[in-house]
Amino acid sequence: MNLKSPLVSVVTPAFNAQATISATIDSVLNQTYSNLELIIVDDGSTDETKKIVLHKNDNRINYIYQVNQERAIARNNGISYSRGDYIAFLDSDDLWLPEKLEKQIRLFEKNQEISLVYSDLYFFDDITGNDIILFSKIEKLYRGKIKIKQLLLHNFIQSPTPVIKRQVFHEVGLFNPNMVPVEDWEMWIKIASLFPIDYVDEPLARYRLHQNALFWFNTPLKLFEGINNVLDKIEDQKIFQGQITKGAIRECRSLACYNYGLSMMRKNKWNEASQYLIQAIKFHPINLKIYIRYIQMLMRHVNPDDILIMRE
Repeated sequence: MNLKSPLVSVVTPAFNAQATISATIDSVLNQTYSNLELIIVDDGSTDETKKIVLHKNDNRINYIYQVNQERAIARNNGISYSRGDYIAFLDSDDLWLPEKLEKQIRLFEKNQEISLVYSDLYFFDDITGNDIILFSKIEKLYRGKIKIKQLLLHNFIQSPTPVIKRQVFHEVGLFNPNMVPVEDWEMWIKIASLFPIDYVDEPLARYRLHQNALFWFNTPLKLFEGINNVLDKIEDQKIFQGQITKGAIRECRSLACYNYGLSMMRKNKWNEASQYLIQAIKFHPINLKIYIRYIQMLMRHVNPDDILIMRE
């Protein structure tokens, strides 16, 4: 790319990432769009992460070490250190396809009003390295000035894909450490509430799924609590008034209860799963077909890993 093209700063938080960080770095350095800097924020690793990073012979890499403080703070430190007109994020176990940045910057150049460009991606298995499913097969992608409800109910902006104009962070602030592990989802909601967004309609990244887990049945307690923390904050913030109804918030809480209940089933905790089904129905008693499937699994003590339930 021309040296006059905008610099893209890539921020990669890393914690004990020795098994994956090398491939992640290579996927950035091998981009067809070369006017970039890669900022590795080592979040207190105790393994060989630093050694692997420093062994890479490329002056576009910047290594920063911090005492372990969680991913949100690592991302914020990376933003503060960055110099780019655009900022992208890539976790230390995910990968980019070679033309990712080039195709996204091309969209920014076509439409100066866009604040964020994301893309489709593949989920791939950590053990086999094989792609499992294309993200757009399970979630619809949106562009333009979207309805925030769409992003509330379905986080269609996956963390390895967004490229964001630097000036946007002056408007919305940095990542909120109190929202871990969904601080990225909260950030996309804040950006999309103020600015139009766009996407490249093809997979440009690969998201690693660990332990061969079926991700749509896996909602840990920390994630469930994080989702509700974001919803609590949205209800309190004036920035979202007029964009999100109380009904949409309740529908999102219902979906969170439903997914967390599936996680309880995976652990054979059938009583807890029943309780979260009841909560889901109380929040939003509308999607009867899915609730019937849930009840059938409860009655038969069927583990969700043994079947495939796709959203309809």
